[in-house]
Amino acid sequence: VINDQTVITASYDKTIKFWNFSQPIKTGKQQTIFLKNFNWSYMSVISLKIISPNLLASGSADYNIKLWDIEKGTNTRSFSGHMNDVLCLASTIGGTTLISGSADRTIKIWSLEKKYSSACLKTLSGNNEIIKHTDFVWTIVLLPDDTTLFSGGLNKIIKMWDIFTGQLIRNLPTEHTSHITKLDLLANNILVSSSNDGCLKFWDFVNNISVHTLQSKTPTSTFITIDKNTVLSAGQDKMIYVWD
Repeated sequence: VINDQTVITASYDKTIKFWNFSQPIKTGKQQTIFLKNFNWSYMSVISLKIISPNLLASGSADYNIKLWDIEKGTNTRSFSGHMNDVLCLASTIGGTTLISGSADRTIKIWSLEKKYSSACLKTLSGNNEIIKHTDFVWTIVLLPDDTTLFSGGLNKIIKMWDIFTGQLIRNLPTEHTSHITKLDLLANNILVSSSNDGCLKFWDFVNNISVHTLQSKTPTSTFITIDKNTVLSAGQDKMIYVWD
């Protein structure tokens, strides 16, 4: 979401689309911009991150990350280094650092101020089964401190990292019984996770415990935190749930 009128979507149809919802629903496609005339457009676009009001990052199935000038609709820069699909993106508040999670089981930290091979500052992967992700990194979220990163994926584990040292701080307790589909913050010290096990879990990550669980009947694909008391979730039953 750019503002209260514009939403950006990425798709396996190989496009990034800008939707303007200021018009009536029956003309919802009005002012839609298709970013499709680029060399890489034969590959699916999987992840997006708005870095600043005029700067967008995208990750795709060609293993690359691209930066876009939103106003001009042009590709301004590319990052390569992942060995599989780029599944999720995050950025620091100041917009100087980009973080990517991939199906290659790694998380990479990128500087938007450095060029070429020096742009990749660190790779969070670890050298043993406790530290590293052993499967796809499906979702990441960065705390407002611009230092602490949470990651989750197909191995059912939520990991807490320091992106500047590149060190794993700890793993949260393994309570999900299927893969993690999304992570987000509800409050300063509360992390929310969704999973294919149908659970929404609320974590006090300071004390490293889960404090609440909401259980749906089907796998939970995604959710949105509206405010500190309201969460919307969607799953494979084609329903949207509103949770208090």
